[in-house]
Amino acid sequence: MDQERARVAADLGGVIEGDVLCDPLNLQMYASDASIHEIRPLGVIRPASVDDVVQVVKYARENQITLHPRGSGSNVIGGAIGPGLVIDFSCRMHRVLAINDSDNSVTVHPGVVLANLNRDLQ
Repeated sequence: MDQERARVAADLGGVIEGDVLCDPLNLQMYASDASIHEIRPLGVIRPASVDDVVQVVKYARENQITLHPRGSGSNVIGGAIGPGLVIDFSCRMHRVLAINDSDNSVTVHPGVVLANLNRDLQ
């Protein structure tokens, strides 16, 4: 692990509850999505809560690191990959939080898969 990745792992590892992955195997796994593109990220964050996301966003802003949100990785234009920190919402932030029939709205975590949401709405 290079110095920059080690610094990110140390800095964020003590601040968030979720996972901070900077090892070569995980970086390679998150270097691609369903597109033809491949970009190895600086690190991968698997947040456990909204607070984790807030901390990662603050850290990235302070250190001028780009953020790349990722759901299931099914994006076909390379939108879920990039050279900064990939935030994988599919591990822990993938729940339907509220279904409100009175105003036909749904509140979800960012990692919700549309097919799962549609199943829940049936």
